[in-house]
Amino acid sequence: MIKVDIISGFLGAGKTTLISKLLKEKLNKENVVLIENEFGEIGIDGGFLKDSGIIINEMNSGCICCSLVGDFEKSLQEVIDTYNPDRIIIEPSGVGKLSDIIKAVKKIEGLDINIYSTVVDVLKAKIYSRNFKDFFNDQIKTASCILLSKTQNAKEEKIKESINIIKELNPNAKIVTTPWDKLTTDDLLNVMESNTEIIHTHNHCDCKHNHCHHHDHHDHAEDTFISLGYETINKYSKEELYDILSNLDENILRVKGMVLDESDNWLFFDYVPNEINIRKGSPNYTGLISVIGLKDLNKEKIKKVFKL
Repeated sequence: MIKVDIISGFLGAGKTTLISKLLKEKLNKENVVLIENEFGEIGIDGGFLKDSGIIINEMNSGCICCSLVGDFEKSLQEVIDTYNPDRIIIEPSGVGKLSDIIKAVKKIEGLDINIYSTVVDVLKAKIYSRNFKDFFNDQIKTASCILLSKTQNAKEEKIKESINIIKELNPNAKIVTTPWDKLTTDDLLNVMESNTEIIHTHNHCDCKHNHCHHHDHHDHAEDTFISLGYETINKYSKEELYDILSNLDENILRVKGMVLDESDNWLFFDYVPNEINIRKGSPNYTGLISVIGLKDLNKEKIKKVFKL
């Protein structure tokens, strides 16, 4: 049986950071394949993770939910046939539903769902639960383990608030509140793998569309969010990037990318509202910028601020 680890989480929660830690400290000793399902036109995380030496199969056709489950199953079977891995790590789109991923995985023989965990940004649990419950709440309800991210930056009241939201949605899930850098990979895997509860998948999709099980409608995620991807050879200073990201409209939920600076160093950057991270990275085939936001975001304004 091939182990399958599903690590879900809403936009910018920290899924890639967690997976990088697991791969770097432990799982690189196994034959591991990472499957990413990017919502949108351009795959960015493959660039972030390629240094780990893991094969990355990016699917940019949209998020895994209802209408795209068929595509996902086909890709998953292809990975099994091609690589015969010991373990498959699935990092779903931030606006994918964990319940749909589990349903798709269970249809394929020879797979053992080992981990079905969700990463939750402790600073944004309240607002995301309120504004994006179709996606966020499904990821919480379905998981056996919830890993709170950014607890080192949060006040105790904020952590308690997030725990209460999670427990109301899923009283049985184990909740990791300790900052990840204080835990070993074995600590994390032990709690993520101890799935004593039965996997509950919803028999229906919580989409607003009554015909959600058909494969010919627009995915509910596509009705709510928009994803833009740009390739660029533009160069940006760290200060310039910080300034751009600090002044984005509030309907932009996630920006990430990799670009050159004036000294030809590669800068990798991440943005979620009120949080910006810019760091040096390894060369990529070209500059990439990915933006996810609400459907009403102004595309021309984004192109203008990034000088695209």
